[in-house]
Amino acid sequence: MIRIVRYYKESFSGLRPAIWSLGLMMFINRLGTLLLPFLTLYTTQELGWTKSQSGISLGFFGIGGLLGALLGGWLVDRYGVYRVMMFSLLSSGIAYISLQFLTGFYIFTIGLFLTAFLADILRPAVMTSVSLISDDSNRTRGISLMRMAFNLGFAIGPAIGGLLIAWSDFRWIFIIDGTTCLLASIFLARQLSLLKRFVPMAKKSKEQTDIAGTLIWKDGAFMMLLCCSILMLISFFQLLFTLPLYLKEVIGWSEAAVGYFFAINGAMVFVLEMPLVHTVETRWKTFP
Repeated sequence: MIRIVRYYKESFSGLRPAIWSLGLMMFINRLGTLLLPFLTLYTTQELGWTKSQSGISLGFFGIGGLLGALLGGWLVDRYGVYRVMMFSLLSSGIAYISLQFLTGFYIFTIGLFLTAFLADILRPAVMTSVSLISDDSNRTRGISLMRMAFNLGFAIGPAIGGLLIAWSDFRWIFIIDGTTCLLASIFLARQLSLLKRFVPMAKKSKEQTDIAGTLIWKDGAFMMLLCCSILMLISFFQLLFTLPLYLKEVIGWSEAAVGYFFAINGAMVFVLEMPLVHTVETRWKTFP
């Protein structure tokens, strides 16, 4: 047991306080991940949609996230990471809360698209911040800490969401999801003085941005990694959107049981990821 504790301590050592602040911000933000595991249940049971309609709507959710991430990278290059993070957290918080008032197929689908678009603007800003704050010796673990914060929030959020749906109704998952985004923006505002020591507010020049964009498209290994990631995520996202419907309609689980299932998933990743990354980082060179 002492050896395990020591290994966990080594896995988290050497990370700067600013990285921990970003991780806590991500945890607060993802603590409200109540909506995603229950979207198919909400649209089919509460709104009375067909499964085809639900799938189409969720497809637009994914498209919104893709376009939001692309815009987020462009905005970071021009306006800096903090303005982009603050804008994404505030706007997506309002969007999540507003979704509960949209019930028609077309209007709700547009709302989902915009919500995902605004929420995923955050991702490039966070990853850029981690890369700039970290050094070569701990950059991998810094990025893993963000994922760990995400999964810890994901371990708690769905369990709370399932209980709220079982005890009350679906309305609360929108309210809490949006509220955690707004709380994360408040926390970020209070941590700006610490973060600015490592990541300047200055934006990149147009020339730097153009050069970086050109290098990405010419990086064959990176583009191959993206293709593999797309194939993997096509399978993975069935876990979030198709599996809850199967667990509810075919196996007969309650919403609370579905929430517990996703909580266990997130908890396992939270416990295992950092030690595994630390092991890989110490044995193989992960960045050139």
